[in-house]
Amino acid sequence: MNQIIVKKASVFSLILGACLGLILHIPSYTIVALVLMVLLFLSSVLIILFMKKDEKHLSFIDTRDGAVLGGIAGFFATLGAFASFTPMAYMIYFINHGNYFGSLAHLFINEAFWLLCIVAFMASFIFACTNSATGMGLAYILKFFDSKKMPENSDAQIDIEIND
Repeated sequence: MNQIIVKKASVFSLILGACLGLILHIPSYTIVALVLMVLLFLSSVLIILFMKKDEKHLSFIDTRDGAVLGGIAGFFATLGAFASFTPMAYMIYFINHGNYFGSLAHLFINEAFWLLCIVAFMASFIFACTNSATGMGLAYILKFFDSKKMPENSDAQIDIEIND
């Protein structure tokens, strides 16, 4: 897999995760459940389909690349969600000391920041594993609908011509 594709996938996943982390501040159980479902299963699908749209960032994908991109998307989307949710919850706690459901972030940051880092990393690892499976499944499904054939060279995923 090409490093440029991996870097683009990680940046897109961080942006998706940051947006989902900000949506988590809406106090509704259904919104929280939907965001967690997107983080757990669908972030790899969204990232791969976005990168494959118009073949701008990704042209060919096989099941191995789908699993790798799915794992990267799940890991970085979850880290992005933690990175955007936690500071915002900390700021909202200082504004409103009352009944805010994210006030546990205040205790995590002040008392046990190391535990917050471990929880974020382990959740990211678990979500990466599930997104790896969904990314591999999406790549398998896309293989049937893709009319083009995968080239022999697996590194030929970027269409760059260098003319001297």
